[in-house]
Amino acid sequence: MLMKSDTAQTTTPLVWVLQTARAGDSAQARALAEELGWPFEPKTLRFNKLFNVPNRLLGTSLVSLTQEAKRTLAPPWPDLVIGVARRTVPAARWVRAQSGGRTKLVQVGRPRLDPSFFDLVISSPQYGLPSRPNVLNLPVPVHPNTPPSDTDLAHWAEQFSALPRPWTAIILGGAPWPFRFDGPAMRELATQVNALTGGTGTCIVCSSPRTPQGAADAIASSLSGPTFANSWSKDGPNPYHALLASADRLVICGDSASMLGEACATEKPVYIYDLPGRPFSGATARLGTAVSRTGLIYPPRDMRALHRGLIAHGHALALGVPNAGTTSKLPNQVSAASQRVAALFNAH
Repeated sequence: MLMKSDTAQTTTPLVWVLQTARAGDSAQARALAEELGWPFEPKTLRFNKLFNVPNRLLGTSLVSLTQEAKRTLAPPWPDLVIGVARRTVPAARWVRAQSGGRTKLVQVGRPRLDPSFFDLVISSPQYGLPSRPNVLNLPVPVHPNTPPSDTDLAHWAEQFSALPRPWTAIILGGAPWPFRFDGPAMRELATQVNALTGGTGTCIVCSSPRTPQGAADAIASSLSGPTFANSWSKDGPNPYHALLASADRLVICGDSASMLGEACATEKPVYIYDLPGRPFSGATARLGTAVSRTGLIYPPRDMRALHRGLIAHGHALALGVPNAGTTSKLPNQVSAASQRVAALFNAH
């Protein structure tokens, strides 16, 4: 319960969560709202073709929303809007304008707009946001703590029951530009995992919606010792959360910040497979940073900046590099983020 700045009455803030059809992004915003413990209203926005227009040009408007989405944004106006990623930014700013500037704006991820337009931006190293008082740069993105259900655990325990320990879970991502996840990359991953395991125990390969078709089976066929491969399907069971809970060590493709965050929040040793590619660096990175100041073009994510932070602080290890084989658990970052959001109200 919070004290309003202009009254002695104790009130609970009215919270809206602006989310998109992207499940991973929306899960981050909802996790933050749930951690705050205040009642909140989710507003799932749908967009027209104007969503591709830079946020600097869209300004404070709803022009990038469908008519149905516009109708969901109506008074009473909230005390707090939690938005996620760039698409929700113009709508969040529009809501604040309708409230007469009273609504506080918290944006999760990279808003693709100067942070000065928000009360708080919660981001992580791959986006390279500047260090400012209203920017909270966490080691990994906020993410929900989603333990597997008892039914899920029982299902996969039965599937894995005959597999010898230790279990090495290999969680596959995709290949967002400028990275690639092709045949040579898959063979390199398998070679590095074989060096890690020495052929002992079982390798369990788990793909995701972004993984190239057939990748799980292709990688499993190149691994030494017993293997189990599960290819992701929309309607099929997914061992991902069960593996986070039950595997002995985790190998994570480095393209997914959320998967890395969830892995590093376990008690397991975590190994990052650095997908091959040509990410921005050196003079190219400096040019990208300069261009991004226009607010019209932004460079791709620098995932290796996130990797370096996790490895430097002992929360992850680089696959294929000789190391001690132990990591320290990274606390779930949603708690730190929620404290900063609450402070926007408690400061008064």
